[in-house]
Amino acid sequence: MAAMIDQKKIRQQLAAYEANLADENASRRSSYREELTGYGQGTRMRERMQEALRIREAFLQKNQDLQRQYQSGDITEELFRQEKALNAQYLSERLKDNAEFYAALDQQRSDWMAGMREGLANWADNASDYAGQMASAAGTAMDGLV
Repeated sequence: MAAMIDQKKIRQQLAAYEANLADENASRRSSYREELTGYGQGTRMRERMQEALRIREAFLQKNQDLQRQYQSGDITEELFRQEKALNAQYLSERLKDNAEFYAALDQQRSDWMAGMREGLANWADNASDYAGQMASAAGTAMDGLV
């Protein structure tokens, strides 16, 4: 009987180790996909596509975790289905929020007056930072001496 318990424990540990290795490989593949997503479509579009991919993959990971919990008997089938449905709902919401954010950002970028106000405000902030200006000047002067 003790030998069977030991064998079961070994199988569980091995399964956990294998799951960890699989997660590491999945993470690396995700990194590769993220790097390649949107290539050739410009930096701005690429960053947006990569962010959407990261959102989708975060929810995919949540679903994979749920699947493991269900398969190991940690959660019931009913809870598994309900949580998976919630993941789908909130993934959709997060992607919608992401798209709305970038639409608003594009709207702001097309407003040249807002851009001018932003530039003037940044200039005023920088112009009044006397300590920062002196630190930069001193650093530049000292670098020239070395």
